[in-house]
Amino acid sequence: MSAVVSNFVTGNITTILGSSTTLATQIVADTFVGDISGYLDSSVLQSNGRFENGSVVMPGTFGNVVTTDILGNGSDFFRIKINRSFNIPCFLFKGGAPAASRQIWMFTNALPNPWLRVAPTIVPNAFDGGVILAGGRAYTVITNSADTVVLSDADAKFPFTAFDDDDNTLLPRFPDTSDLERAFAPAYVKAFFDLPNPTPLVPFVANMPSTIPDSTAFKKVYGFDNKATEADPNFWTVYLLGAFQDKAALDADPDLIEDAVYARVDDLQGQGAAIFFEVFRDQPPPPFDVERYTVTHEIGHLFNGQHGDGGIMSSNVTSLDFSPITINKIRTIPHP
Repeated sequence: MSAVVSNFVTGNITTILGSSTTLATQIVADTFVGDISGYLDSSVLQSNGRFENGSVVMPGTFGNVVTTDILGNGSDFFRIKINRSFNIPCFLFKGGAPAASRQIWMFTNALPNPWLRVAPTIVPNAFDGGVILAGGRAYTVITNSADTVVLSDADAKFPFTAFDDDDNTLLPRFPDTSDLERAFAPAYVKAFFDLPNPTPLVPFVANMPSTIPDSTAFKKVYGFDNKATEADPNFWTVYLLGAFQDKAALDADPDLIEDAVYARVDDLQGQGAAIFFEVFRDQPPPPFDVERYTVTHEIGHLFNGQHGDGGIMSSNVTSLDFSPITINKIRTIPHP
């Protein structure tokens, strides 16, 4: 159903809605841009949508133009924040007449002659029979008034690409493991990082797959070079992946509305865990260094620690230490 792929979507703008202050406040697309995260006009889950605080990119007269920090999206539209406007430039010219650079603040793909409104105003009829460059294309002008330009093209559309506000520069990076020695010392476990790592980088995946009904898809993202020693009775081997974000329903897009999962293991007593850096960035600053304690929490799951154990394994982190219940599990488990 959704046209959204890898946190971006492409399509064409067919309508621009503007205000009396000549601001382009909403752009309507020819494709579905909502998804399971909800959206502004959803009857099931109303939210600012996946593209909250994201950006819309359009071809301009002299290169791409970008509108950043948008309010969000509906099922087939994007809306700007109050008192702001989408950046939609155009360039009008006709023969030897002075050219005009303007902003489009209203547009409709009405047949047979689409029309648009520009700001600031232009001289009426100055560009009749001329050309307007908009959205990376040239259109013939039938006539113009002070703020309205009528086009001869029967099907004018402006291409766009919308991106959510994810920061793709967060990777590659290894998770912060600096808390492991402190946390695991009461269970007589010491962390070593002395195994070879021939695959330090794995292909980028914007959203991790679900572990339901099994963990096969989740583990396919791994580059677990030392999987053969995972069940060694003499020592434990676990895999830790610096990842981007969880599946689309749990990646905190939109902010504060959708559930935010900081990390996930492939299974209790499983092989490894993924730590989601983008989800950390999307959330308000926590009262403590959430990344390093999340690493401890997730590796605790690989030793069969569970949320009901309390302590650092609790889902709301009641303490930064393992509870006696979890410590007993770590001390007695054959291998994680």
